[in-house]
Amino acid sequence: MKYFFFLFVAVLIFSCQKKEKNEITYNLVDKYIDSTNSGEKGKTRIVAEQFQRNDDSGAFVILNFYHKEKIIDYKSQKYKYKWHFDNRYYFETTSPLGIGANLQDFNNDGFKDFTYQSSTAARGGNEVRKLFIYNPVSKKFNYIRNSERYPNLFYNSKLNCIGSIILTGSTTSYFLKIKKDTLYDFAKVDASDSVLVKERNENGEYQIIQKRKLNKNEDELSTFSNFKPLEK
Repeated sequence: MKYFFFLFVAVLIFSCQKKEKNEITYNLVDKYIDSTNSGEKGKTRIVAEQFQRNDDSGAFVILNFYHKEKIIDYKSQKYKYKWHFDNRYYFETTSPLGIGANLQDFNNDGFKDFTYQSSTAARGGNEVRKLFIYNPVSKKFNYIRNSERYPNLFYNSKLNCIGSIILTGSTTSYFLKIKKDTLYDFAKVDASDSVLVKERNENGEYQIIQKRKLNKNEDELSTFSNFKPLEK
């Protein structure tokens, strides 16, 4: 009887040790905070944290957005400011490079929007990001749900739109505008062994508006800042 008791205790200890050894935990590997440059400067706060699973089989990012609001302190009868919580987002990520946060005005309204590197593209030249556009009326960041579809996002000052460059064996220059919470591509230029310019018609269907051979200053990696007229 005493033998079986010690055997039971040994098995219990071993199973507990094995459970602790196989316990899944998440470790904070990167953190980004801004409360001075994004949105309405000094009145907007972003906190982004990336957590990595201890067996390296997964990672996720938590985003918290705040805005500063004016409240009255009833004890002192004076106004003071505090951070008001707006939104929280939780996303899985495959980016090994950390959050890689970036602030840029994508819609030319004078307020810097927020992006972070959310995944690793098949080709190293394609930087995939989630985009959040600041709304000065609601004082909140709006998540653009299909932004990862368009790598290498930037503001195209020539056409006052958002641009995207997709690098594969060839190059596609996209011209985008924001429709509610999505990006809508209204034109694109494909550069490969030739240059193919397409624009959406009234029905939303792409139609070819120009096709020509590459000139001496162009190749399959050429990008374009305008499609009508065609300009690099």
